[in-house]
Amino acid sequence: MAGARRGGLERSLGSARAISIFVLLALLPLSAPALVSQAAAADAVVVIDRTIAIGSDDAEERVSNGKVGLTSSDLELTTDGTNAQTVGLRFRNITLPPGATITGAWVQFRVDEVSTGATSLTIAGQAAYNPPTFATVSANISSRTRTAATVSWVPPSWPTVNAAGPDQRTPDLSAVIRQIVGLPGWASGNALVLVITGTGRRTAEAFEGSGAPVLHLEYSTGTASNQPPSVGAGPDQNIVLLATAGLDGTVIDDGLPATGTLSTTWSAQSGPGTVSFGDPSAVDTTASFSVPGTYVLRLSADDSELSAWARRFRRSTPSPISPSTVLDCSMSTCST
Repeated sequence: MAGARRGGLERSLGSARAISIFVLLALLPLSAPALVSQAAAADAVVVIDRTIAIGSDDAEERVSNGKVGLTSSDLELTTDGTNAQTVGLRFRNITLPPGATITGAWVQFRVDEVSTGATSLTIAGQAAYNPPTFATVSANISSRTRTAATVSWVPPSWPTVNAAGPDQRTPDLSAVIRQIVGLPGWASGNALVLVITGTGRRTAEAFEGSGAPVLHLEYSTGTASNQPPSVGAGPDQNIVLLATAGLDGTVIDDGLPATGTLSTTWSAQSGPGTVSFGDPSAVDTTASFSVPGTYVLRLSADDSELSAWARRFRRSTPSPISPSTVLDCSMSTCST
């Protein structure tokens, strides 16, 4: 999923002519399948807390050489000195039945060392329904296939040793856990693995320390309702003397259905000529146009059950410029 950015644009050497791209945000389903309410049927939410159980269930892997360590008393998330690391966490006996509705999921850490610098982490799961514990085999963490779902975490400073509160808690990991327990073969009592990468440092206790990480899960036995993806087609663009436009879309999905595949497609809805996309299936891509004029482009997303699309309209009156002019391109327009 992309954030806002400036699209790459190439200057044409033709005469002063204009292309306007109108991209109006409207979140609507492409089709209208019958939607059955599937609210959670359970009377109460079930809570599971699982702590790292043995020393080989939390591990650190040095990015530079793939060396895996299993015995450290702390976990450096994710830089140890000058060495970048990948951290693996394995939680056993996850008594989460197939088809359960996950309503909350996070990992609680405890501070081992004061760490206050800027830190940005990404948390994924291992895409396996009962993965083994870690081993001192080269790249034993990073080589594991990961879930498509990830969660970003920018933890605040950890100024207090032994703290274990909201600042040491990950954001909600439900989308990641949902993809793991949705795998064929998942059964209550299986183990699951989380993989943490990123930059900066937060130092947490490990199993060999005084407060190993804890996975907290909340679920009900009802079935979650799938929602259509949320789609944004990016800002309008008024392109003068340009043959190529950068398209910056955004697609957010709820991870349902668990066995589904999220697909995205750019298409041209109207315009005086033809449109060629660099990669029509990529959320961020480019578009080139055969003739000047006004075009409407659409970004669609489909999660295998439900679809949605987005586009944005904005009328503009471009001004001609000379072929040799260097363009100053903002988020939505290019001008001299």
